[in-house]
Amino acid sequence: MTTPTAQQKRARSALEQLLGTEEGEDSVDLFVQHHLDEIEADYWNAQLGTATPAADAVLGLLQPREPWEDEGSVHVDFELPGDVSQYVLSVELDEDGEVLGVSMES
Repeated sequence: MTTPTAQQKRARSALEQLLGTEEGEDSVDLFVQHHLDEIEADYWNAQLGTATPAADAVLGLLQPREPWEDEGSVHVDFELPGDVSQYVLSVELDEDGEVLGVSMES
């Protein structure tokens, strides 16, 4: 898993798999619900054409940042477009591209 594109693809897949699961409750689901509660309807209308988007639509909107390394692992952070939040979803991958964890970070 050497290219940033491959890392981003694997990380996005992990987010999609965690959505709506018990394992994703404190990361992916928390991120989505927090932003649906806190961001004005105008933003969602402009980005997704609806004031109340589905959780998977919010995930689809996320933009990856450039992957970064830390002590043998790679982190891929995802953010909403338009600088509307200080929070990101951070996916940590090992050297082989296996997901080590997902968290909501600021």
